[in-house]
Amino acid sequence: MEFVIHKNKAIWGTVWRIITDDGMGHIEAQIETDDPNAMFVCGLSVYPAARRRGLATMLLHEVESLAIDNEVNEIRLSVEKPKTWVYDLYIRRGYELVDENDEYYYLVKYV
Repeated sequence: MEFVIHKNKAIWGTVWRIITDDGMGHIEAQIETDDPNAMFVCGLSVYPAARRRGLATMLLHEVESLAIDNEVNEIRLSVEKPKTWVYDLYIRRGYELVDENDEYYYLVKYV
């Protein structure tokens, strides 16, 4: 699997969008200028027809590699309730539940 990686810089930070070469999945992540030690995963999406092929895991691995390359200490994200396959994926990949409210779970992974 190959990826197309778009990187955009803005005054508030840097955003990456990583797309699978077949267009069946993508992930977005950002590092904000005022918090350069954390990367935020803003979205992970895999088309239902392409699930169970490891695309989400590969996309997440790419983000984790970007975090390491950019000397980020942690990756943060939120997942809507109730728990779904994506929540389980993050837990299997070493993300820890650090907080929650009525709508979201908040997870972090230290890299």
